[in-house]
Order: sequence, then C-alpha cells, then structure tokens
Amino acid sequence: MDVMPVPRIVSLLPTATEIVWALGAGDCLAGVSHDHHLMPQVARLPVVNSLSYDDSRLSAAEIDALVSATYARGESIYILDAERLQALRPTLILTQELCDVCALTPTDLQRCLARLDPQPQILSLHAQTVAAALDDMLRVARALDREAAGLALVAQLRSRIEAVAARTRHLDRRPEVFCLEWPRPLYNAGHWTPELIELAGGRDRLAAPGAYSTRRPWEELQAYDPEMILGMVCGFSVERAAREMQCLRQYPGWDNLRAVRNRQVWVLDGPRYFSQAGPGIVEGLELLARIFHPTLFGPPPALRAFAELSSAHELV
Repeated sequence: MDVMPVPRIVSLLPTATEIVWALGAGDCLAGVSHDHHLMPQVARLPVVNSLSYDDSRLSAAEIDALVSATYARGESIYILDAERLQALRPTLILTQELCDVCALTPTDLQRCLARLDPQPQILSLHAQTVAAALDDMLRVARALDREAAGLALVAQLRSRIEAVAARTRHLDRRPEVFCLEWPRPLYNAGHWTPELIELAGGRDRLAAPGAYSTRRPWEELQAYDPEMILGMVCGFSVERAAREMQCLRQYPGWDNLRAVRNRQVWVLDGPRYFSQAGPGIVEGLELLARIFHPTLFGPPPALRAFAELSSAHELV
C-alpha cells in the first residue's frame, strides 16, 4: 500500500495555520510568517519573513501613512527570508491574495519560487464571505489529503452558525453597530464581518457583506451615531487595540455618540475572531450574539474574548 508522504507546510498567514491545526495537521508545519506571534502553538517554528518597519514603535496613524507610501512606490512592506524558506524545503505554501497589506501574497513569492527544490504547491486563500471561508477550509483539507477531516470541521462550524442564525432570524430589534478595523484613519471592518454582524442579530449600516474594508470619514460615523462601536483592530492584540483606540477621543463630538454615552464601546480580539477567515470567526459570531443579545444568548465571557478598558485606558 502506498504511503502518502508527510507534507512540509509553510504558512504565511495565521488563518491558514488555524485551519491546519483544526484539521489535526499541526505537526506538518515547518515554518510561519512574522504575524504568528499571537499563536503560542507555533512559537518555536522558523519565521520566513519580517516587516520592513518596527510596528511596535509606531502609532496606528503612522503605520497607515508608512504602508500607504510604501505601496504607492510599488514596494512591499514584507521582507522574505528566501534562504530560510529554501532551507525548509516546503512541499506546500499557504498564502492569500485578498489583501496586499495583511500578509505575503503570491506576487511577493515570485522571485523566490523558481529556486525552491522541490517545487512546492502554492495554495492561496481568498475568502470574502463566510461561505467562502468554509470553502477555503475544504481546499486546505484536500491539499493535505484530509478531506474527511475538512468535511467534519465544516459541518460542525455550519451547525454552530445555524444555531445562532436560527435564534436571531426573526428578531424585531437589532442594535446598530459600527465595526472598527482601524482607528486612525477610520476603517470599517469588511469582508465576512458584516455578515457575522447580521447573523448575530445586529446591523452595520456602513458595511456590506463581502465588501472590502473601507476608509470612513469621521463625519459619516458621527451622522450614523451607532448604538455600539466594536473595536476589532486588524493585527493588534486587545491590549494594543485599547491603547490605539485612545485617539478616538480626539475626534470632535466623540463624547456625544450614543455608543459612548451608553458605555457600549467594546474592544475585541480582532486577529483571533474577525481579521482572519478561519474557524475562529464562528467563535467571533457567538461572541457577537452575546454582546448584542445577552438575554437570549447569555452575557459575553469576561476577560476571555474581549476587554472592557481599564481605568488606565478608559474610553467610555
């Protein structure tokens, strides 16, 4: 009987790594990208790329300005360690083509790929909706010859999604929310997040399911005046997001927003539950349902998935 060779996987985005682990193939991971620092299970794996700048020393506004200027010059913010990647001899590289800023893309890999031996399979994820995210999980499962595990994973996630949707589908009242992906300049969270908001029994009038994250003028948010503001800052831990969101105080009329007056500004774990289209988005959905409708789903679990800001970083 032929024995399938064990794949050697280099994952260039945490979404893919989360999927690999959910499929029971974590031992196949040979290397990861720089942004896996929030995933302790891969902390000892070689890192094959770095940022061209130290984001820990820059504010959200400074990061946005630097990234915008870099891509305006036709350059990338990522530095690929080609020698390390070659030394790892991957048979499968998991990457993405949804966002040039969020992670390395196939374009970033082109110069290095020709020198890799053996030539790896490149699987690029590109989900913009919840359904597409589930499809990407199946694509990863097939690439790992674990289709049965992929089907079981997706079936379980679909069941959890439907369990939430069935209880919110006929709600008369849905809180109006704004999902904040970046604090300065303001960006709303797009792609699958507006769909999660709807499934959880909320409504974000400044976003559309499947649409890209979009820069929003402060005046537009001010006119919308949502009941809740959900900070799910891309790439930042809850603690870092809480610090960066202090800049919201500088917007004129911030204190007059309904969400601020009613103490309904939330800081959520963006990378774990919303920024990445992996299995974690279903946990994010269940968390949102608890935030929007605690009498129906129970209160959100304190200190596990969100942080009410401490006195040192109080927003509301």
